[in-house]
Amino acid sequence: MSNKNNATIATIAEICKQDRIFEIPLYQRLYEWESTEIMELLNDIQKAFDESKNYFIGNITTSIKSEKELNKFVLIDGQQRLTTSMILLKVILDFGDSDEFAGEETQDLRKKYIGK
Repeated sequence: MSNKNNATIATIAEICKQDRIFEIPLYQRLYEWESTEIMELLNDIQKAFDESKNYFIGNITTSIKSEKELNKFVLIDGQQRLTTSMILLKVILDFGDSDEFAGEETQDLRKKYIGK
C-alpha cells in the first residue's frame, strides 16, 4: 500500500454519500464527549446557520484500511466530532420521520445524507 497524504475538503453530506465505512481502532480513546462539548458544537453550528455560513467541523484524519477495501477507512483523528455529527444527523432524520414532520424535506435530507 502506498503512503500518500491527500487532503481534501468535504461536507458531511459528501462523506456520508460515498458509501464510506469508518473504523475506530482500539487504540483510540472511547467516546467521551459530554453535554458541554456537544452543546458547544450545536451552538457553533447554529451560529453558522444564523449567519448563513458554512461550518468547518475541523480536520478528520483517516487512512484507507486496505487496497482491497477502498471504501473502509481507519479514523485516526476527529472521532469525537464525526461521531457526534453522525448521531445528530440520525436524530434529525428520525425526528423527521415522525408523522408530524414527515414530508419532502425529510426525504430530501435522507437522500442527501443517507442515499436512500
